[in-house]
Amino acid sequence: MHSELDLLRQENAKLLAENAKIKAKNVRLRQAIKDNVVKLTKLEQSDKEKEIQITSQSSDIPLPDKDHSHLPH
Repeated sequence: MHSELDLLRQENAKLLAENAKIKAKNVRLRQAIKDNVVKLTKLEQSDKEKEIQITSQSSDIPLPDKDHSHLPH
């Protein structure tokens, strides 16, 4: 009986160590997700700013004259 109890204690210690490793990895992964969300948000904001800038610049460019009266008929 004593031997079985020792085996169970060993198994329990092994599982506790494995659980601690998994929890630590989970913390790292959650932080990576948060970091990636921040990066994505910054990229999306940058894209919006660039789109606004491009739209603003393109509205400053005069459109070609649509008067075709100078073309031969």
